[in-house]
Amino acid sequence: MVDTHTKAFRFSGTLDQLHSAVLKTCAESKMVVKTDELGSHGFEVTAKEKVNWLSTNWPVKLSCKAERVGETWVVAVNTSSFLGSITQSANNSAKVDNFLSLLSAYAPSD
Repeated sequence: MVDTHTKAFRFSGTLDQLHSAVLKTCAESKMVVKTDELGSHGFEVTAKEKVNWLSTNWPVKLSCKAERVGETWVVAVNTSSFLGSITQSANNSAKVDNFLSLLSAYAPSD
């Protein structure tokens, strides 16, 4: 059973500003970037937490995909983990909230 949480973010700046903000947010969140595909249409970044052997939760995987919609960029942030539980679900939800909070500091939205 995989546990996932998804939230969205809007940004009206440039693609480069948004992409840079996502990478800074990954670093600040202590997520290791696994893939980073950047194109003129948008980007997709995947990252993963390092394994913490003292934690009761599975490492969180993060997917951040940006696409242009009209004059703004829409970013979908998805966190997931290998297995689900009450504590894992709360951890995944907190991770996506924390990621969006940091992202909004580096790339203020409208």
